Amino acid sequence: MAQLITIKSAKETIECYEKAEAVVLFLCRECADHIRMLSLPEEWDYTTKGLAYICKDGVDSISAGIRELEAQGAHNINLVTGTPFVPAILDALELYCPKIPIVWNTSGYETIETLKLLAGAVDVYLPDLKHVSPRLAKLCAGAPDYFDIASAAIREMCRQTGEAVYDEDGMMQKGVIVRHLILPGCTGDSIRALDFIADSLPKGTPV
Repeated sequence: MAQLITIKSAKETIECYEKAEAVVLFLCRECADHIRMLSLPEEWDYTTKGLAYICKDGVDSISAGIRELEAQGAHNINLVTGTPFVPAILDALELYCPKIPIVWNTSGYETIETLKLLAGAVDVYLPDLKHVSPRLAKLCAGAPDYFDIASAAIREMCRQTGEAVYDEDGMMQKGVIVRHLILPGCTGDSIRALDFIADSLPKGTPV
C-alpha cells in the first residue's frame, strides 16, 4: 500500500531512514517490475532506509552535480522522484542555484505540505496523472486514493507556477506539464483524466 509522508527537515529524513517500514516512494507495478531500468538493485525494499544505503552522496555532491550539468549545456535540472530528499535538495539549491529551470518529475502522489516546501525552488512541475478510478489505482499502484491526492497536488503545482512561460525555442521555463499514460482497455479512465485537466487546470496546460 502506498504511504504518503512529508519530510520537512534533515532530522525527519534520518528518522524515516531508521524505519524500514517508512515507504515514501510511489512506484506503479510496471516500474517495480523493471527496477533494473532505474539502476537500482533488485533487492531494494522500496524504503527510504534502503535508498539511503544505496545513495550516499551528500548535499555538496548534489550541488556539484547541478553545476556540472548546467556547464555541460543541460536545458534543465530534472529531479526524478526527489520527494524523500526534499531537505537535501533545497540545501543544495541554496549552495548553488542554476540559471536553467529546476524540474520536479513526480508520480503526482505528493502532499500539499511537501509542495509548499518546494514553492519558489521549482520552476517546472512534471507530474503524472495516472488514474482517476480508485479501483484501477488500487490494482496498478496499491493506492486507491491516488486521484484525490494527485489532483489536489497538481492544482497546487499550477497555483505555484502560474501561466506557462516558454523560451524562444519553445522550451518551458515555468509551468506544469501533466503526463498521462493510456492503458489498454482503460480509455474511459483516460477520458476522465483529460476531462479533469480541461475543467480544473489553467487553460492551455500541456499534456
